Amino acid sequence: MSPAVRVGAAPSAPGRGARVAAAAAAEEAVVAWRELRGRAAALAAAAEERSALARRIEAALEVRREALRQAEALGDLRRRLDLQRAREEEAVVGRRRAAEAVERGKERVQEQIERVLPLSRALTAAYQRVQAAKQALSGDKARLEDLQRLLRTRQQCMVGQVAALYPVRVFHDLPRHAENPLADTNEHFQGSVEHFQRKIEHFQEHMELMYPASLNLLKCVV
Repeated sequence: MSPAVRVGAAPSAPGRGARVAAAAAAEEAVVAWRELRGRAAALAAAAEERSALARRIEAALEVRREALRQAEALGDLRRRLDLQRAREEEAVVGRRRAAEAVERGKERVQEQIERVLPLSRALTAAYQRVQAAKQALSGDKARLEDLQRLLRTRQQCMVGQVAALYPVRVFHDLPRHAENPLADTNEHFQGSVEHFQRKIEHFQEHMELMYPASLNLLKCVV
């Protein structure tokens, strides 16, 4: 309502102006209420939109945090996998080096075996020769003992024969014995000894002709 209309109103109608003012106030109140309701609705919509946006942001943040956790877990898993792979590579290298060391050890052992085998064969041959020489020496020793026994027996027989052929006679000539009691005995004994020595020399010459090698061995032993 304009002021001109209010001023130009008749003074006899005061109730009409009050009604008009009340109507205007009511209309303004309705407009204000409508505006308030619209603003409240807009505010509620904005609040709802803000809540939805907050929920979306929170969900996005949760997804981001989960992605970060997964990325961290994946990084940890990758580090452990790299560490395990490095350990496996080290183990493979260690096994390769151990295999190479074993091969080198086999080669050295094979070389040592190849060097030892000829020595072992030579040692076996030398041992066999020693055993053969020992057996031959045992046989020579037995033959030497037999020859020595035969020689002693022969010497005893010759001594007995010499004693039987040339007995020692004491007091053969009493007058000479009276002058020199030991002269005849010494002379006769000296002759017997010389004859016995000649017999022994003859026997040795005979033995040298019959068994030259055995007598040489006997001389070496004696």
